[in-house]
Formats: sequence, structure tokens, C-alpha cells
Amino acid sequence: KRGEFKVTVTTSGELRALKFVQINVPQNAQAANQYQMKISTIVPEGTVVKEGDIVAELDRSGIATQASNVGLALQKAQAVYEQAMLDSTLNLSKAREDMRTMDLTLEEKRLAKEQSAFEAPTVRRQAEIDLEKAQRALAQAKLDYKTRTEQADAKMREVGADRDRQRNLLAMIQEVMAAFTIRAPAPGMVTYVKEWSGKKKGAGSQVNAWEPAVATLPDLTKME
Repeated sequence: KRGEFKVTVTTSGELRALKFVQINVPQNAQAANQYQMKISTIVPEGTVVKEGDIVAELDRSGIATQASNVGLALQKAQAVYEQAMLDSTLNLSKAREDMRTMDLTLEEKRLAKEQSAFEAPTVRRQAEIDLEKAQRALAQAKLDYKTRTEQADAKMREVGADRDRQRNLLAMIQEVMAAFTIRAPAPGMVTYVKEWSGKKKGAGSQVNAWEPAVATLPDLTKME
């Protein structure tokens, strides 16, 4: 007869949402050399959260050690920078004082040459030689001062770059460490994700840059 023909298949299974928002570890964790991270705590599965609510906490022991090491490296780089600045200031100050002394010596030699106008030719010649030596010494000192200034600038740029690199690295690590408090990117109900073995990830599970999901927020309006 014509009518509804039913084929019923009874089996066990699992519903999942067609669409979901994935809750991941911090995106820049790899830049902070954090490749394997452990979930310390996570809210129970099925918890309904609002955007910005805390979902999980990652173990900070490894990244805290790294932050401490980079902090020490930053202190060392800062000390090197300050020492380089003091050395440059001292060396250039001494060079300027030497040039002032040479300038006075040059003035003395110039006066001596003028006073030797009525002396014997050998005396006049010696005065001329002394004046020329003083002029050349001062000219060379000025060239040396320019070179020392350029060397000091190059040294300051070098140690300054290292200091800034350590400072930026520390700031980035601190930013990543703050993001180890995992917050919901959208409202929804927390659903645990499965590992490759089929076991659900929870407190104590490992997450990494290649499998960054800590949990998901499924759209329950369409399931499969």
C-alpha cells in the first residue's frame, strides 16, 4: 500500500556543531619560545560563558623562567649601555681637553715665531718648525676626535640595539604570559576538544602551536 516507509537505524554517536569558535593558546606563543604548554585549570565542560570570561589557565612556570632570564639579560645590556656611554663621554672629554692644550701650545709657538724675527736664521727656522709641528698636531687631533666620535656613535648604536632587543623581547614575553589566562573570544557553551587518541583535553593536557585549541564554543543551532 502507499504510505510512509520508515527505515530506523539505532546506534550510538555524538552530536557536534557544524560551526564553532575555537579557543586557542596565544598566537605569539612561538615567538616567546613556548611550543608545549600545559592546561593548569579549565572550566567544566558545558559552562556557559560570556565574551571575555576566563575559560582556562596555562602553566606559567616555563615562561616565567624565560622572563626572568631575559630580565637579567636586559639588566646586563643596560649596564653595558651605560658603561659605553660613560666611556665615550670620558674619552671624548679627554680628547677635547687635549685639543685645547694643543691650541694653547700652537699660540705659544706662533708668538715664539713672531719674537724670533730678529734672531739668528737657525733660531727663526726652529721656531717655524715648532709652529708647523704644533699646527699638524692640532689638525691630526681634530681628525682623531672626529674618528673617535664616529666610533663612539657606532658603539652606542650597537649596545643600544642589544638593549632594545632584550627590552622588546621581555615586553613580548610578558604579553604572552598575560595571555596564558585564556578568555572566551565570544559567548557560548564551553566544549572540550579531543586529542588524537580520542581523549578530551582537560586540566593537565598539553597544547602546542600545531594543535592550539584549548576548547571550543559551538553554535548549537545547527548540529550534525
